[in-house]
Amino acid sequence: MAIPKSLDQLNPLNPDIDFITDYFHDKETWDPKGMSGGGAWTIPKIRDSELWSPDQTQILGIQSGFYRSRNLLRLTRTECLVKLLLDN
Repeated sequence: MAIPKSLDQLNPLNPDIDFITDYFHDKETWDPKGMSGGGAWTIPKIRDSELWSPDQTQILGIQSGFYRSRNLLRLTRTECLVKLLLDN
């Protein structure tokens, strides 16, 4: 998904490190401040009669920014974080 240059001039996206994803939220109560550094997870839809388990989720990345007017989150790829942790 392309982000216009004007949105990210100070910290340009690097596709090897960053990616952008849609983020749907309640526009009245959403406050992304404080979300940076938190994980973004896939959570499968389940039926009322099914049990949910954390092993059904997957971490996508760590949130590092947001584009409020476009409902987009900027995430750091999980594989970059694993490499950082293993190298240190």
